[in-house]
Amino acid sequence: MTPHALFRSPTVEEGRGSSARHSRLAVFGIAAVVAVAPALIGVGVANAAPLPVVTVTTPANGATGVAQVAPNVVAFAGSGVPAGDYASVSYTDLTGAAHNATFSGSTDAGAGNWTGAETFDQLSVGQVTVTAVVTAKDVTTDAVDPNVAPGTTTFTLAVAPKPAQPFAITSPVSNSTTPVASTKPTFTGTGQAGATITIVYGARAGQNLVAATTTVGATGTWSTPTDFSLLEPGQTDGTAIVTETLNGKVVAGTSPTSVNFVFPSAPAPLIPVTLTTAPKSSTLSSATTKGVAFAATGFSPDEEVTIAVKDPSGATIALPKSAAHFFADVATGSFIGAVVLPTTAGTGTYTVTVTGVRSARVATGTFAVVADPVTTAPTGPVGTLPVVSG
Repeated sequence: MTPHALFRSPTVEEGRGSSARHSRLAVFGIAAVVAVAPALIGVGVANAAPLPVVTVTTPANGATGVAQVAPNVVAFAGSGVPAGDYASVSYTDLTGAAHNATFSGSTDAGAGNWTGAETFDQLSVGQVTVTAVVTAKDVTTDAVDPNVAPGTTTFTLAVAPKPAQPFAITSPVSNSTTPVASTKPTFTGTGQAGATITIVYGARAGQNLVAATTTVGATGTWSTPTDFSLLEPGQTDGTAIVTETLNGKVVAGTSPTSVNFVFPSAPAPLIPVTLTTAPKSSTLSSATTKGVAFAATGFSPDEEVTIAVKDPSGATIALPKSAAHFFADVATGSFIGAVVLPTTAGTGTYTVTVTGVRSARVATGTFAVVADPVTTAPTGPVGTLPVVSG
């Protein structure tokens, strides 16, 4: 063997074998990386537990017709807020601008439960659909708790805090000195679509009666004729209270509104004041036993009336309280009564006066009392009938 034999080049087969080994090693190395990497990733996911989430139970996600407990205020409740934190609610308007709904914090109900009164007065005009995000914040630092994930709820309010058509009365114009068109004027205005408009007025006998009710249309406008026929007779000044309600409650952000106006003539015309007596003349015995009937008109329906009687000298005859205070007819304002004179009464002309306590209207009438006929003693045989002369 020559010395060069120690330094011979590898044969082709040997080279192939060496390449094969390197190739196998290379493949093995790649396979190892591919096989191990997913295992390492899997271990990482398993170790990262998901964060607890703040839960909103009220308003429930997807709730519709959510009521406001006060103007622009919605009641919230939920769970998942750790001790030392409070629930902070935020929302966006239709432009995407973010607003804070929480101003006084939330109430800790224990065990992570919470309640809050959230204000949504910065919603866009006409906006009723709200997506609220609830975040747990430290009560001391006001910092967001990184260990709790925010919760969300999307709901629809029954009434937009900023309605596209705010509640208003456009006609009649309040306090205008120009009379309305008729004694049954048409009221018009704007409001929340679907809301009920109720018009109430102070009627006779202290009653509050409904002049009209109507529903706000889809365009946010309303119009209705009215009926004020049960006002005090002769009254030409009108006052009405107009209220907007939805589901029986005054629409949030609105309040009953007063409208003052003038009628062209009285919706309930005055009834002439009269008082008649029957009979116009009565004997003394009849006046002190049967009495004298009278009928009066012209009073406010269902108002209290007082009765006074004066004798021929002008002196007032004392009457029992039960005989001096009555009420006029609830529909017509008329009154029917009777005067029974005391046994000490004499003959002459008596005056009856009926006064309306509320209307101050006065009706007066008279009747005459004459002496009873003189009865002559019988002159015929016993048993004949007495003769009464007039």
